[in-house]
Amino acid sequence: MRFALDPAGAKYLVKRYTTEYITVNETNYTHSVVISPNSLIEDWPPQTLAELKLTDFAPILALKPDIFILGVGEKHQFPDPRLLQTFYKNHIGVEVMTTSAACRTFNVLASEGRAVVAALLRG
Repeated sequence: MRFALDPAGAKYLVKRYTTEYITVNETNYTHSVVISPNSLIEDWPPQTLAELKLTDFAPILALKPDIFILGVGEKHQFPDPRLLQTFYKNHIGVEVMTTSAACRTFNVLASEGRAVVAALLRG
């Protein structure tokens, strides 16, 4: 699926999502990434929801988002609610959705100039 939006000053946007890779700007990633309008974490460790740990959220929290989107792969599923407690305690909105939906939602919010961060799991 190819995406196209007015970037509204966003340095990073998802250009394409397939089951094989995520394209951020012009680079294809075959592993999980964390993206905000102005930063990209290319080496985010968890590849599946089952691998996700509380410590994996530290770099996301450091970006100080207003909204956090977790793309959980092809199948819609939810993480252990305890993993998301830190976001709720810090009044950060959380959305959990398939990775393809997370890519689309991230682009829309980034194009609106919102303080959004998306963690996009591959598996």
